[in-house]
Amino acid sequence: LLLGGEPQANTALLDVLAARRRSDAPDGWVWLRPGARVFRADRATRGLTPVPLREQLEAWVHAPRAASLLSLAGVPVDRWRAHPDALSGGERARASLALMLASEPDLLLLEEPERDLDLAGLELLEQILADSRTAAIVVTHDLRLAEAVGEEVATIVEGSLVRWRGGVEGWRKGRRQQEVGIAVHLPE
Repeated sequence: LLLGGEPQANTALLDVLAARRRSDAPDGWVWLRPGARVFRADRATRGLTPVPLREQLEAWVHAPRAASLLSLAGVPVDRWRAHPDALSGGERARASLALMLASEPDLLLLEEPERDLDLAGLELLEQILADSRTAAIVVTHDLRLAEAVGEEVATIVEGSLVRWRGGVEGWRKGRRQQEVGIAVHLPE
């Protein structure tokens, strides 16, 4: 879990992990098995493409399952065939939850997934993250979400990844790890 920190650096790190951007000075490696599925939900697109919602889900699951997931996520039925850019922020956030479930990724890279979600949506997000066997890196500023799902907590401070002992409580008390964090280089 990346808590707070530098927004541009958080985005850059998730983009490197999702292979959307090359690192100028890689200090570490991320190895995924061949064919591993990565779901990257940034603040803008939420992982959605410019295709109607139901079509996006039906690329992963059969039509009845797509309908079930959209319903579970709380997307209104009359919006299932809408393009993501025609949806409200909350509808996009909920559609992203449905797509996250449909794609069954091996790695979730989520940037401020709590943004635009109401309490029921936040609770569903927490349930997805808690019940999933999927590895997840979540960037958030929401302490409630961080406390609910964060096992390990880090922050990017002045370009370095700082890990905190004791999760969110350790972050609050300023208990840094002893090891040196990796450098996160921003593009110029």
